[in-house]
Amino acid sequence: MKGSGSLQVNWGDGATQTYTLSGSAQAVTHTFGSAGNYGVTLIGNVTDFNSCGQGGIGGGAATSFGGDISTMTGLTSFTASGSNTLSGSVTNLTRLTFINLAGNGTLSGSITNLTGLTYLYVQNACTLSGSITNLTGLTYLYVVGPSDTLSGSVTNLTGLTCLVVQGTNTLSGSITNIAGLTEVVVTGSNTISGSIAGFANLFYFYVTGSNTITGWETVAVNCPALCDFYQRGNTVLTSAQVNAVLAGFRANSGTSHPAMTTRLIDLKNTGNGVPTGQGITDKSYLQSYHTLPENGPWTVNTN
Repeated sequence: MKGSGSLQVNWGDGATQTYTLSGSAQAVTHTFGSAGNYGVTLIGNVTDFNSCGQGGIGGGAATSFGGDISTMTGLTSFTASGSNTLSGSVTNLTRLTFINLAGNGTLSGSITNLTGLTYLYVQNACTLSGSITNLTGLTYLYVVGPSDTLSGSVTNLTGLTCLVVQGTNTLSGSITNIAGLTEVVVTGSNTISGSIAGFANLFYFYVTGSNTITGWETVAVNCPALCDFYQRGNTVLTSAQVNAVLAGFRANSGTSHPAMTTRLIDLKNTGNGVPTGQGITDKSYLQSYHTLPENGPWTVNTN
């Protein structure tokens, strides 16, 4: 926990403890007499809430933590994982800059006015909505729950390093000027556009759906760490472009790659051309090349 002033915690078993909050993280812990569900009440100005367990400050393992966060309007940072069942709307939590929710949490509400957000990670049963257009401070955007309905343009989110959006979200806009991206997964109903020709830091790029991204033929040679490359969407590659992709991967085949088990190049988009000439040779080379002994050869799929 972080915050200011006094924090009173009623642990729901008759015990009450008072803490003095500050800008430094401190553990707020309690040992219950027996296993069960307890209604824990926090009274105070909490700005940073972390239920993942923080061993460095005396915290234990992640707990099974539930409750509604809707009234915690002083929060600037919120992290919960494990088997938590935290719920509530984020709509009025406009001071938030950091949201990291995994586990069984079910956050809801609009993020439109959370313009201070720099980090947004949610998954599973959340139902977040609203536009990301004005969240120009975002550096990390990871929303993969099946029921989230985020909308808006990514064009001005030029500080993003991670763009992973799936499900029923309808993001639009160009990624051309978001050249610092390292991880991109865009599927579902999103309509992202733009060129990736100028990117240099990608290691994971997976695109399906109605997106119209271009620059595929140059990104492989410009991104030496790229190790997962799945090309779908509305852009169709010619045989020459497919050849260029394969040549780029071969040129960087001796480069150290991230510690991932995946080594995938998938260019089987409907309408793509087939490899020809040197492209056939490069494909065969990659299929037998081991970037690291523990990772095995590349899987290369083409038409």
